[in-house]
Amino acid sequence: MAAPLTTLARRLSSSAAGYASLWPRTQRPSLALASSRLLLPPLSRPYAADAAVHGGARLSGPASPRGSAGKSGISRRGGARPQSPEPSGTPKWRLLAAACVERYPRLSQELSADEKLFGELVQQIELERSALSDHEIQLVEDAARIQMRQANEELDSDDDEDRPGIVTAEDKEDAYEQRFKKFQPASRVTDADTRDDRTSLERRLDDKLVLLVQQRLGQEDVWLLPQVAWNEGETLRDTAERALGDAAGSGLQAKFMGNAPFGFYRYKFPVAMRQPSAIGAKVFFFKAVLLGGDVTGTVADAGATAGPRHVWVTRRELKDYLKPAYLKAVESFIMDVETHGPAE
Repeated sequence: MAAPLTTLARRLSSSAAGYASLWPRTQRPSLALASSRLLLPPLSRPYAADAAVHGGARLSGPASPRGSAGKSGISRRGGARPQSPEPSGTPKWRLLAAACVERYPRLSQELSADEKLFGELVQQIELERSALSDHEIQLVEDAARIQMRQANEELDSDDDEDRPGIVTAEDKEDAYEQRFKKFQPASRVTDADTRDDRTSLERRLDDKLVLLVQQRLGQEDVWLLPQVAWNEGETLRDTAERALGDAAGSGLQAKFMGNAPFGFYRYKFPVAMRQPSAIGAKVFFFKAVLLGGDVTGTVADAGATAGPRHVWVTRRELKDYLKPAYLKAVESFIMDVETHGPAE
């Protein structure tokens, strides 16, 4: 039995050595590398020594048995190393889904001093390079008529200036100026901003707002994104939609952005609340855009503290309500509206 195996090893070694001889001397691979390029299995230790003698090459390093797995966990046959089954004592987690409802800005941000200066410069350049409008052409024509009259030149009897009821371009400008003085733009600061009413959507019109609700976790009232536990038979998005409906009522209309979650957070229950079936919760966050309406009422938990049960806050105000670990998870998928003030 040893003779046929020795012959087979000699043939394999000769083929690999011939393949390696095709490479330049400075880039020539070892016999072991050549064997792997020919998709040849490595030789076991007794036959590797014999192949080295007859093939004129030496295999570096100990050879592993055929079909054994290396450090990467992938067997030499191309299959993945099977993972060991999870032990029966592996901790279990309760699945939850949360809805992150965003109200987009209704006003643009106020311009900074540099932006205002640049805007005036661009407007001046465009004015100088643009063609005259109909109003400007009429101003030029009216000025020419007045100049001709002052020079006592003869005017045509059908001249527009001699006919009653003709309105010149300057008359129009005067009327426009009077109307402009009466115009009063609406204030960017609303009553909700003045009262700091964070339950109102009519605040911070130039910023993005996020809905937070107060829920009872154990013996503590915690500010969170609306969330509920997942029920078997529904998707996580269905769970997030149900969480928003339970927390905000039927008066709020929102559109969810896709079926995949935007964020993830995991936390453990207090020791008193832990059960054999679950030691904590895994929360999957889904984003939604506010289309209309407002929160019509939140479900008050038994023993909950008095006060507002929901707030609309900016990204910078989240830290006033959320705990640090939860805040870090939420801030990872909420884009902040660019502001000119220093970061808080």
